[in-house]
Amino acid sequence: MRTETTCELVATVHRLCRLAGNREHRAERVADAIHAATGWRWVGIYSVRDDRVVNQAWAGPGPPAHTVFSPSDGLTGAALRARTSIRCDDVANDPRYLTNQQSTGSEVASPNCCKSPGAVEATA
Repeated sequence: MRTETTCELVATVHRLCRLAGNREHRAERVADAIHAATGWRWVGIYSVRDDRVVNQAWAGPGPPAHTVFSPSDGLTGAALRARTSIRCDDVANDPRYLTNQQSTGSEVASPNCCKSPGAVEATA
């Protein structure tokens, strides 16, 4: 990370999630904060709703190739099923990868499983 420690970034994300505004606006703030703090090329915030994964916000060089997809698709789907983060350092050789950006080389999918037992509310 650039200037914030992990704990500071978590506190920032928590604070941003509690701000006024609609869900998409808060997601934009969170994506921007993670992008700025980590230096990651691309950050996306997704919600899991009605058996689909929906992009709420992104920060980086361009929008995601898939703004809505099945929770069984991609590395995100694998992370949702496993209920844990998944890291792939070579997406070109991972059959689970669902293209986001043509220039993507690696990806981390991290589900947020804290709303209620057994539920996954969002991924980043």
